[in-house]
Amino acid sequence: MAEAVERSLAALAWLRAGGAERVVLKVCSTFDSTPEGNIGPVADAAMSLLGSPHVVHAPAYPANGRTVYQGHLFVGSALLSESGMEHHPLTPMTDPNLVRVLAAQASSVVGLVPLQAIAAGVGRTREVLAGINPNGRSHVIADALTAGDLDLVATAVSDGTLLAGGAAFGAAWARALGACGEPAPASMSSFRHEPAVVLTGSASSATRRQVAAFESHHPVRRLTVEELDDPVSLARELAGWAARHLP
Repeated sequence: MAEAVERSLAALAWLRAGGAERVVLKVCSTFDSTPEGNIGPVADAAMSLLGSPHVVHAPAYPANGRTVYQGHLFVGSALLSESGMEHHPLTPMTDPNLVRVLAAQASSVVGLVPLQAIAAGVGRTREVLAGINPNGRSHVIADALTAGDLDLVATAVSDGTLLAGGAAFGAAWARALGACGEPAPASMSSFRHEPAVVLTGSASSATRRQVAAFESHHPVRRLTVEELDDPVSLARELAGWAARHLP
């Protein structure tokens, strides 16, 4: 846990030095963690570093069947504790109540924004958030059954600097901030006859298998974090590399 906090703070400092104004702590949509962490301790440390009064946790990923209701995480129609995750060899998730899970590992108050508040709109969601430990720091689990719920929560915290959750929540926050407007529907088939570069930042086992399959027919260039210290030179080098390999 101490190592996770140390590495996360170093990454945050690096991002801030590069000009990042907002940060998402990416967690798995099944909230994988032990009773000691690492989610709570890392989020506590991030709040201290960024001066954030709270961090909203929204691991829900409705498109993949991960939803949160009354603070309880579901995988499909099953509670997290009945989904097979209770047998995980490293992080057995035996309690589906994320408020309890987070309270066991965090030093700040843990509260809940229930679906009823979210359904009532952005204003009500902000009221509930403001009422959770108003004089101190807090973690907040947010219910979400649909992508629309995530969009409402993201809009309610659009002026914040720190969030935690799954990829779907990060995308919702980007939409709320207007980072790239409403994404236009597109299909990969639309580009099948065009040259393309695929970028991936995931190191999950599924992604590694996908990259390995891709690499059997296409060139792959792997990047290290250290290379990102000089992004301008790296961009030029990558552009040249891509140009040499594209038709």
